[in-house]
Amino acid sequence: MFAIVAAALLTHLVFKRSETHEPIHLAALLLGVPSVLTILVLRHVGSFLSAMLTTFPTFWAALSASIILYRLSPWHPLAKYPGPLLCRVSKFWLAFLALGGKQHTYYLSLHEQYGDVVRVGELFR
Repeated sequence: MFAIVAAALLTHLVFKRSETHEPIHLAALLLGVPSVLTILVLRHVGSFLSAMLTTFPTFWAALSASIILYRLSPWHPLAKYPGPLLCRVSKFWLAFLALGGKQHTYYLSLHEQYGDVVRVGELFR
């Protein structure tokens, strides 16, 4: 279990350094790493299915937790800018608002609440 979590943290570090958006690189990071770990876990678990059902969710949960904790941490480059918690973690909330066509009114209310500069997303380079 420790190896799975460590691999997820290492994957986050690799993604943070490279900021790749190439589908082949994302597939290697998000599917290839847990696939290799599944083979390693297979020695300790009875079946391939149970090894897969252990490895993939644990890997993705640890990776997600690492990303969320980093985006909320004081070490994130945008940590000094105020903004709502959901917007600091992901852009899904803003995408949901955009579906209803009310994103501009939400931005206005954020500026009224937080001031001239508001953090509404994670950092992309």
